[in-house]
Amino acid sequence: MAAIASKSDDAVPNILGSLQEDLLATEMIIFTGASDSNKCPLVTFTVKGLELLHDGPSSNDLANAIQYFLAITPAKRKIGGFSVLANLKQCNEEGVIVKLIQALEIVEQQTKGAIATFYAIQPKFKGALKILKRQTGLKSSKKNYRALVFKTQLVASLADLYSCVETSHLTEEFGGTLPYNHQSWVQFRKIIDQLSEDMQDLFVRLPGAQDKIGMLQEYDLAQDKEELQELLEQVTHKYHKIVSNLYLETAIDDCKQIIEKLSQPESYPVYQNVSHTQMFSDVTTMVQTYHSQLVSARQTLQTMWQQAETRIIHTMELAQYQFQAENVLVYCTLLMNRTVHF
Repeated sequence: MAAIASKSDDAVPNILGSLQEDLLATEMIIFTGASDSNKCPLVTFTVKGLELLHDGPSSNDLANAIQYFLAITPAKRKIGGFSVLANLKQCNEEGVIVKLIQALEIVEQQTKGAIATFYAIQPKFKGALKILKRQTGLKSSKKNYRALVFKTQLVASLADLYSCVETSHLTEEFGGTLPYNHQSWVQFRKIIDQLSEDMQDLFVRLPGAQDKIGMLQEYDLAQDKEELQELLEQVTHKYHKIVSNLYLETAIDDCKQIIEKLSQPESYPVYQNVSHTQMFSDVTTMVQTYHSQLVSARQTLQTMWQQAETRIIHTMELAQYQFQAENVLVYCTLLMNRTVHF
């Protein structure tokens, strides 16, 4: 019997459930599903977010948020890394710039190649621009040498940015036309991340359930019909308990319900507000894959159980045939004895 599908390659750690949820709820950093001209997924620091950075989260917190975006993106879409966008035009705080760049460096150190390009609308303040160039390695001296950790592209204005990122991939804040509802995005991710977490837990437990059901085929079988009937009742109870503890049917139903909402987003506001994004399409594929894997796993377990059940039932039938054959033999013996006697 083939092994049940194991943990998905697109497993998503549910880090949105703790610190990142609070951070992302501020709309400080967003992941709209847009991309730059090089097809790299785009992470955006909002102007509001930059204002909160001074006394807000640490560089590590920001790095964790970006790592979360990496985690929820299918492997095929992040081969070339992510691009990051920030409008620093009005920024005049060294601490904000340093914290932002440090966050990107942490991500790049944790996942080499994760940051493809950092697009920054350059500060209008000379001091801030000097700090930005020094922190990114665009301008360094022998005394204060700083290596380039990732590519940085400074643009002077929004108009210049449009040669790097099309307006259809930018939110209104950047003069773009991309619709974006942050509250719906967060609610949608909560739903999908919880499902993903539940699926990964189930996939981890499936092989153990398969082994337990496989062991139901290994019982020594008695020849007594009543003992076999009692054994059948025992293993049937064990099988149903194993399957029940998996919550496999619940997981299948959860997938079906979400697939229904994904297929009819217009009936569900949260789904509708993100239905135009690449993330929505990727999630649809992921949930359909989960459903197919679970249905296949259920069939595998049922087949294994049927084999164990059939083994006992066939032995019971054989015992019954033997019992009937013995009765026929006794009857024939008695009949022959009577014939000889007469």
